[in-house]
Amino acid sequence: MKIGPSRTPKNLFPLQGNRVHIPSGSMIVSDVFNPSEPSDVSFHGGSVVAGSRSLGFEAPIFYQQVASTPNSAHRDGLQALQSLSSHSLSPEAVLTAVESFSRGAPNHMLHSATQEIEAATESGAEQTVLNLSSGTSKAQITQILYQQASQAWQNGDPSAHLALENFAGAWNINSDELLHSDPQVFGPARRRLQQNIVSEVHKAWESDLELSKEKARFEVAIEKFEAKQNSVVIAAGNEGFVKPILEMGGQGDLHLPEDFEKNILFSEQATMVGASLVLDGEEVEATYTSGDQAIQAYASGDHVIGREFDDKLGLRGAGTSIATPRIGAVMAKLHAENPSSTSEQVESLLQEQFLFAQDRMLDHHKAYAFLNQKP
Repeated sequence: MKIGPSRTPKNLFPLQGNRVHIPSGSMIVSDVFNPSEPSDVSFHGGSVVAGSRSLGFEAPIFYQQVASTPNSAHRDGLQALQSLSSHSLSPEAVLTAVESFSRGAPNHMLHSATQEIEAATESGAEQTVLNLSSGTSKAQITQILYQQASQAWQNGDPSAHLALENFAGAWNINSDELLHSDPQVFGPARRRLQQNIVSEVHKAWESDLELSKEKARFEVAIEKFEAKQNSVVIAAGNEGFVKPILEMGGQGDLHLPEDFEKNILFSEQATMVGASLVLDGEEVEATYTSGDQAIQAYASGDHVIGREFDDKLGLRGAGTSIATPRIGAVMAKLHAENPSSTSEQVESLLQEQFLFAQDRMLDHHKAYAFLNQKP
């Protein structure tokens, strides 16, 4: 099902400081780019751009760097995470550190994304698509925190032993049981550790008033951008494996919040995109795609469309980040051909003309033909 050769990105311009009119049907990509060579696919942003180009999208792409410097909340959270494996902490200090880290990353993601959307609006873009292949979730935060302790039994890292003792002390868990070799012993102990982390992360997000304010600003920014006949496409995330991996390690089921895998950048105003893959010749939803959110469309998440498991390499840096610009590319051209249509109307055209009705998978062949159709 290989659509076409991966093309060398062209028509790639910086959004900031750009004095050229942004043509209808263009795409704006907010991501991490190589400053000296933005098409460099070893950087995430270059891969995102290449994802759209591989489907035949040749319209201009305007790129902007995401905020690389953590805001104060994220900076405090990263310091708190480090403290868990570098100092012996009281149970109260452990809970404070977990709370700080849990709040920092989503706060930073929302703040940064809001600024990126506002910059796209200020550029004067109309009939364009903004691609956001970023975000975080309660699942991701839980996984990072749990890894702090789990490295103690995975590779014997001394700092991980300190983190393990800190976590065990905070929730009165026997650290010897966490390190035990018998699944009947370590299973319940690790599951209890996992459940406590899940609960603390969930509580931190739900009680953070600043996070709620950032989310409200984010939604307002999307509304203003889409008011100019633009669309925002957002990657759903790749945390679909977190729950089964945790439950495998803890030898049992976990009680998880309904939005455990939901990207903090989820918005009903935007088009949320999941990834598909080809398995035994059939295209299916990629199990790594984060759930717990309304996903409007799925596209191949591999760099080479349809090649996910066609060789011994398996998935090569695949993800919803690569699927999203493919959906965005189709929507950008739909905007160009339907200049008076709203984002909602363009999304409807996408669904009616380019997605298989039964599973919302992108018809890659039809999309490729559409994007390569000359005026």
